[in-house]
Amino acid sequence: MRNKILDCPIEFIEHSIKRTADSFSSGEFKRETLLGFDSDLTNAYFAGATLCLDVKDAINDIDVITICHSDETYGYFSGGPRRLLSIKALKDLERLMISVKVNHETKWIIRE
Repeated sequence: MRNKILDCPIEFIEHSIKRTADSFSSGEFKRETLLGFDSDLTNAYFAGATLCLDVKDAINDIDVITICHSDETYGYFSGGPRRLLSIKALKDLERLMISVKVNHETKWIIRE
């Protein structure tokens, strides 16, 4: 049986980060069914420099996806394997962290 993080496409993560950034900038988080995915993004919040996404799947199980800025990976809160973020996701995460004033060290890829 494959671990579900291996089945989580990077496009899901990229869209979730963008949706979260839009929510923070508008001041209101709205639950959204992520088009093209069998999941609902129900909540997003930071725990330190880690973005946590509460995701409800097609059978109403809730999982927490953690997006870690320090090691540039994403995975599930419960552990298991982790995958690297795409450059796009990393840049969007960096912009989000700056906009909501999360204390972190800027990644080299973002510095200009």
